[in-house]
Amino acid sequence: MPEAFFSIDDSYSPPEPFDRAIANVDVRCRSNAIEDGLDLDIIVSFGADEVRIELSDGSTIEAMCEIKEAIVVLKTFNCDLGERRVSAPGVGFEYKQNLKGTRTSSSISAARAAATGNLTAPTPNSNLAADASISGETKQQQEDTYEVTAERKFSQVQIGTDQIRIHPNPDLSPLVGNLLEAEKCFKVVPRRNDKPFGILAELQVSKGWMSLSDPRPTSTSTRLTQLLEKKLKGKDPIDDFHRRAFNLLMEHLVSMGLQVDANRKYATLAARAIRVEKVSADETGRRYIGLSERRICLPVAALEAVLFEPRDKVENILIDAGITDLSQLGPLSSSMVFYPSGYRTDGRLVELGAFLESSFKITILRETQDDGENRGAPRIFAPFEFARSFHFTPESKHRKDCNAIEFKIVRDGVEITYMQDNVRLTQVTKRGTFG
Repeated sequence: MPEAFFSIDDSYSPPEPFDRAIANVDVRCRSNAIEDGLDLDIIVSFGADEVRIELSDGSTIEAMCEIKEAIVVLKTFNCDLGERRVSAPGVGFEYKQNLKGTRTSSSISAARAAATGNLTAPTPNSNLAADASISGETKQQQEDTYEVTAERKFSQVQIGTDQIRIHPNPDLSPLVGNLLEAEKCFKVVPRRNDKPFGILAELQVSKGWMSLSDPRPTSTSTRLTQLLEKKLKGKDPIDDFHRRAFNLLMEHLVSMGLQVDANRKYATLAARAIRVEKVSADETGRRYIGLSERRICLPVAALEAVLFEPRDKVENILIDAGITDLSQLGPLSSSMVFYPSGYRTDGRLVELGAFLESSFKITILRETQDDGENRGAPRIFAPFEFARSFHFTPESKHRKDCNAIEFKIVRDGVEITYMQDNVRLTQVTKRGTFG
């Protein structure tokens, strides 16, 4: 790291924690003499709580924030990290992993002989001597299965040369409490006693280590409030998709805002820095550098758009924001029941696609929510009377020209497109609910 990263004047200061109740790191120096190096104490704490997130229009939302794993990285200026005098204990779990498996031996071949004379015993390392005639040979397959067990132990909090790795809880619950309270965790050795030196400790998370969920409006616009409430309470499959997209975009934008450097892989939740200067032959002066305010502001237009735009446009918004992994969006259910408005919910159900294929002798196309070229399709079950109504609806006048029908799951219903040779004839949306 270039020395200019730590300025000797007051121009450098680490950022304020994202939220002190969620994650924080504290660094303390235990001695004044620098001849043998300075011992550092490290405290790392976590919590699970709601955080307030500011939006570009001045409004705010709140969301539950949880940290599943983290890393503390130490960076030096005009100094190095030396050997610790004592082992630094952590307060996390002691993992004990039991491994179990099976192992199968190779097959064994056996020869069967029909003897007409006497067999003589073989001598060591010699071939079998026999005064006999061999009438045949068979192969006997024999398998022996062995159970293999092993055990591995390691600490949840692992301290390295210049970092502290905090692994997830065994039950994958969020990290809560002081996960590390280590005295003399690191030794700092200045390169020259007459020059100021410093230490920066950053508490960081990578992708997937921090989660934001259950967003709720606190002082948002009427439009965003209505969209959030509708999607959070909605039971349609498309509502679940929009909820996932909103959470994915919110997490990504917050993580980007927490990155000290746009090129970094990690987001910085909290940081602390110390400057040390020699003030006399026997003493040093230490300064715990003040924190600088940082502001994270999310674009409200993009967050609103992912709550109502169709899936293809939502995916484009996420990709434009820098999200490359869309697997969290998930596919729609492989089968669902659709109850159109005005039809009974306790009657006979039929698979809509199969019924129309059989009745109209046409191809049924269903838009999927899966990635890739081999596009699957949800099976839509609907009341029999609704399926029969396709013979009598105004769109049925196109039936003599129609050779394909495409289904698309939309909010509060199914969008139906009548097609002829990939050319759209007409389109209609049937409103209702999904069971």
